[in-house]
Amino acid sequence: MSRDATTTRFYINGIQTPTTYATAPLKPTDFTIGSQNGIRFFSGQIDDVRVYNRALTSNEVTLLFRYETYPLTIKTAVELNWITINNQTYQIQNSSDMTNWTNVGSPFVGVGGFTNKFFSVNGTNLFYRLQLQ
Repeated sequence: MSRDATTTRFYINGIQTPTTYATAPLKPTDFTIGSQNGIRFFSGQIDDVRVYNRALTSNEVTLLFRYETYPLTIKTAVELNWITINNQTYQIQNSSDMTNWTNVGSPFVGVGGFTNKFFSVNGTNLFYRLQLQ
């Protein structure tokens, strides 16, 4: 669904449906996905929700759908980039839930400037952070 100042448009698999509404949409005070005010629940599955600060064009919706439906390539490594402060000690950590963090390697001392490191991810979803010690 895409809403601008004058029209609400609906899309299925990246294709605009013939159903549109020309009434000006009301500015929402609450935002619920899958029901209207806790009633009239959507019967089906919702697999991809995105909220933008503007209405997308029909072409943008189509491109997003096409991009998402092509086979995905699973990366086996990730490159982290950051800028360090000279003589400050840092520790890289990772987590699968952003609550429990594990140190990755040993602490290191920044040399000032741009730094990068590569890590194997082995198909695991991990979050990384750089902690100043």
